[in-house]
Amino acid sequence: MFRRIAATISLFTRIPIARWMSISHVEYGRTAPFYAIVGWIVGGLVALVFYLVDFLFTQPVTVAIALTFSVFLTGGLQEGGLAYFFDNLGGRHGQRFYVKNRTDKQIGIQGILGVALALILQFAILQELSPALVPWIILSGESLSRLATITLIDTNRYLRPKEGYDAAPAFSKLGIDGWLIVLATGTLPFLLTLKLKIWFAIIPLVAVRIIMEIFFKRFRGGVNFEECLATQQFCLIAFYLGVSAIPNV
Repeated sequence: MFRRIAATISLFTRIPIARWMSISHVEYGRTAPFYAIVGWIVGGLVALVFYLVDFLFTQPVTVAIALTFSVFLTGGLQEGGLAYFFDNLGGRHGQRFYVKNRTDKQIGIQGILGVALALILQFAILQELSPALVPWIILSGESLSRLATITLIDTNRYLRPKEGYDAAPAFSKLGIDGWLIVLATGTLPFLLTLKLKIWFAIIPLVAVRIIMEIFFKRFRGGVNFEECLATQQFCLIAFYLGVSAIPNV
């Protein structure tokens, strides 16, 4: 189990675990049940940065620094998936509404705008919340969004491109033990750190998760690695919006 957790951290963050231990492509494919643990690490470190920097700067500046650190820590992996998703949106000049199996790795204007607007939206929400609440919202959101995302590989057909994006892992199905692990690790920070009133914020996250599954089944016939990463960002923003909509948080 330790090697699988180490492989998960190596795959989804910039923490250089692969320098200290050899990890095979097969082991990367078995990391799905531990994806929410990455939410603990990313959310925990970003929350810590917010907490420490908040003593020095105003909240908008602190949030901007925390989001920048988040992108650095993950290598922009999730944001890259989001850009991939938006660049696949077609519908012009007879194009498909959603382009399948795109192998061009270059990011277009749609991808750039999509990522920029997603980060601006996260910034706008977090800088309006209570500073005492923000670290716990970040920790819970990073874990819950990964829980919601990784279950796509069980409820949808997981696809790998025939060419291009060769580093994408061939995820195995979660199985019963995988579901138990991801459910426990994904919900634990949320259940332990946030008051009951904020639990309603999970509703838009679940709604977005369902919408994304329907979308990919309808227009894609499955979901690939980059689209899972994009779904994580959509679910994270939905959770933040849910928190923001609750009065007197």
